[in-house]
Amino acid sequence: MPIPIRYRARFIENQYYHVFNRTNNKELLFLSDENRHFFLRKFEKHLSLYLDTICWTLLNNHFHFFVKVRAKADIIDSLLKITKLLRPDQTQYLAGDASINTLLQNSFKRFFQSYAQSFNRENSRSGNLFRRPFRRVVIFNESYFTAIIIYIHTNAWKHGLCSDFTNYEWSSYQSFLKETNINLIRKDVIEWFGGMEQFAIIHQNSAPIYKNLGL
Repeated sequence: MPIPIRYRARFIENQYYHVFNRTNNKELLFLSDENRHFFLRKFEKHLSLYLDTICWTLLNNHFHFFVKVRAKADIIDSLLKITKLLRPDQTQYLAGDASINTLLQNSFKRFFQSYAQSFNRENSRSGNLFRRPFRRVVIFNESYFTAIIIYIHTNAWKHGLCSDFTNYEWSSYQSFLKETNINLIRKDVIEWFGGMEQFAIIHQNSAPIYKNLGL
């Protein structure tokens, strides 16, 4: 069955996206905490040049990220600081011959392939691990920001992986509370909620509503 076009949004600079995907046949995506750490490191390696991460969560067989594509000037500045040989798509982007959509599509492909190859070697597995194409939905309405963030942070609860989403280890919620993850645009998110106290209160009060959303 074809994937609806709303799940195949084109990437554009300065735009927000809900990016998510799952494994083929609902196979496990992670078999250990080291797999999860490795997955996050690979995401950072392949995509942090182009994306600011707002929040995330890792589940048994899928993941969610809420991200913002960085401004073109910031992306160009980051690429120009790379000392090793640039990839062809990076060179083409700098020359204006490739779009950020092409650059990000290629980068996500490398991210998925890199993780899957390592996972397959470790577990004597072969074949595609991830469903194709991966899903990405453009978030153009600011009123949707709160819903997406709370939905992602409560997703483990939604799927029965925990009884209290605030204690779930593999989401960015704890990182916001403890200020432990410098790769999140933490300050902007906290300001959006009206402060740290309101961030926690709104999550707690709204969690039962967003837990049941089919986003």
